[in-house]
Amino acid sequence: MGEYQKTFADLDDLTVQDKWNHLEKEIKRTVEENVPTKVKSTRNDLPWFDRKSRRRTRRKQRLYNKATQGGQAKDWETYREYKKECRRALNKTRWEYINNDLGSAVKEDPKAFWTFIKSLRKEDNGVADLKVDNKLLTDSKEKAESLNNQFCSVFTQEDKSHIPSLGESNITNIPNLVIHEEGVNKQLLKLKPNKAPGPDGIFPWMLRMMAEQLAPVLTKLFQQSIDEGFLPTQWRQADI
Repeated sequence: MGEYQKTFADLDDLTVQDKWNHLEKEIKRTVEENVPTKVKSTRNDLPWFDRKSRRRTRRKQRLYNKATQGGQAKDWETYREYKKECRRALNKTRWEYINNDLGSAVKEDPKAFWTFIKSLRKEDNGVADLKVDNKLLTDSKEKAESLNNQFCSVFTQEDKSHIPSLGESNITNIPNLVIHEEGVNKQLLKLKPNKAPGPDGIFPWMLRMMAEQLAPVLTKLFQQSIDEGFLPTQWRQADI
């Protein structure tokens, strides 16, 4: 992203929309090429499931495999004994996390707290079936559309054809707004890394991590947006 500032400087003739499209594509390309990804199991996501717990689980699995392959009574006995030991150790680790770490996680790391709360749920059925106009909705898409329609129906549709004049305003006009790179960089560093991305799929931690490189580019982009009175389409979208 460091060299992108030179590339962005050559885009002066483009509109705000085209510049943001170009920048958005570059951010996603940079992340895709440089940020490693891996698949994690649900159990390993539990905040109290530490390295020792993973070792115990892997050893238990090895003992189980040995017992099933050999079929020896002593192997099954060893597996059952270690299974009980493993369960006791995991329960101990879990309660130690609850007693020692969970309280501080509420303030310091809310994500860890809610991850633990979510792990206590046995199942997640999502939104319950809805009955609309004597019809039972079970499909997720239909339920989402029904809730969206209900949400939209509560807004008042006002008649805008006869808006009264407020007369002359005695409030002075706002002077021209100037966006400073220092302020943009400060706001990027304030982003919470645990938050989910918006419709554009760009995570806050990405913007925060690349704040120094993005601040000069975004400063020019924001300034042009204000001067021209135009917002890119993506900036006007949100997940509700």
